[in-house]
Amino acid sequence: MGKRGFTILIVLVLGLLIYGGVHVYTSPTRVVKDYLKNYEEISQLEPELYSELSPELYPNEIVRFLSYSQENNLPEPTIKIEELDPYSKDKVELIASFRIFTYGRNGILIGSHHGELLFALVRDNWHWDIDNIRILNEWY
Repeated sequence: MGKRGFTILIVLVLGLLIYGGVHVYTSPTRVVKDYLKNYEEISQLEPELYSELSPELYPNEIVRFLSYSQENNLPEPTIKIEELDPYSKDKVELIASFRIFTYGRNGILIGSHHGELLFALVRDNWHWDIDNIRILNEWY
């Protein structure tokens, strides 16, 4: 392989790495993770600031859902995000499953709490935006 072939190979590898990085950074799963992380950060604000920011960023029923563990003095939930088969290249739905396990003093499982949110995202060029969020399964 000559010098020109090596240069082309390097450019192709760099282009592939950049494309992959952009794709991962702007993936629908990343958007949902950032949304949930933002909620955690916002919920740590002073109550006056939190109540001002929350309605425009998070509908009341979503705030109630996301604050379930705090309000019930439970551990933080583990969250699993699953992308459903897209029905178009510019629209996708993701399910965020929340699970909380509670244990007794002897380390035996005594309870389980579960809830799910459904996120609908739309693509605007390279960027995904959350179009709609709804509670798929209330905590039980």
